[in-house]
Amino acid sequence: KGRNGKGCVVVAASGNQGQSSVGYPANIEGVIAVGSIDRNGVHASDANYGKNLDFVAPGVNVLTTILNGEYDVLSGTSLAAPMISGIAALLLSLDPEATVSKVYWNMVNACRELPQNTHDKIGHGLVDAYLALMMNKLSEVKEVILRILVPFLIVFLNHLIWNG
Repeated sequence: KGRNGKGCVVVAASGNQGQSSVGYPANIEGVIAVGSIDRNGVHASDANYGKNLDFVAPGVNVLTTILNGEYDVLSGTSLAAPMISGIAALLLSLDPEATVSKVYWNMVNACRELPQNTHDKIGHGLVDAYLALMMNKLSEVKEVILRILVPFLIVFLNHLIWNG
């Protein structure tokens, strides 16, 4: 495992054949599989989906760079996957000691459901990057509060027990 045993976050596009199974390499265990949605949050009809799909991101009519310093509007899961990679990188920048599992579940917990889709078409949903970052910070604050609060509560409860 890379990162001194913490593992590497690997993200891959689910594929663009419109099939009900996630394509290679996104279908490998431990790889985060990303499908695509349009600007209305609707599953892109050509995006592969299925039980192994983890997340979705915008992948329809995305302005992107192409050769020779030019731009174009393209579609596909390969345009959605970098958005999830970017969120994972942001989370790791806040917590370089995070395991792959922690990064993954932080993103799962920050997903927005897209009600017009079924789970097999969108995985856990669309990751809200801001929410993922805030949840990461809140867990740090919670740890600090617990480190301060628990000893205080122990002293307080001991005082109540011994002094009535």
